[in-house]
Amino acid sequence: MSGRILGIDYGEKRVGIAWSDPFGLIAYPQSFLSNGPDLLPQIKMLINGNKVKHIVVGLPKNRFGQSTQQTIIVEKFVSFLRSQISIPVELINEAYSTQAATKQLYESGKNAKRQRQIIDSQAAAFFLQGYLDRMKSKNIFVD
Repeated sequence: MSGRILGIDYGEKRVGIAWSDPFGLIAYPQSFLSNGPDLLPQIKMLINGNKVKHIVVGLPKNRFGQSTQQTIIVEKFVSFLRSQISIPVELINEAYSTQAATKQLYESGKNAKRQRQIIDSQAAAFFLQGYLDRMKSKNIFVD
């Protein structure tokens, strides 16, 4: 692999960010971004400054796998993002990523107040790691 994969957990207030190591093996949570007018320029800076070659965005669905209002919001964001950048952007299922990240943070001793500051990026790292593991198990390397 010749670049990182960026994981995005899109939210109306905060956007969780995680990226892979250059070999596509391990996902690392990063600081979240505030959702606002500077979001696209910040994402472009992350792409350029970290040699990002591929983006995965978590697609929220309800517990029955059906679309929700947030699903539509994320799909609109991804459509806009694809129109603004030249690297592939892929939607992936983020089912239960926030719950899993919350449990993981709780077990590591992070209190609820501290979790709010990192939960979105931890969720992005959680579903990005699942994506990386699936690609590795299929011997697929994303360029």
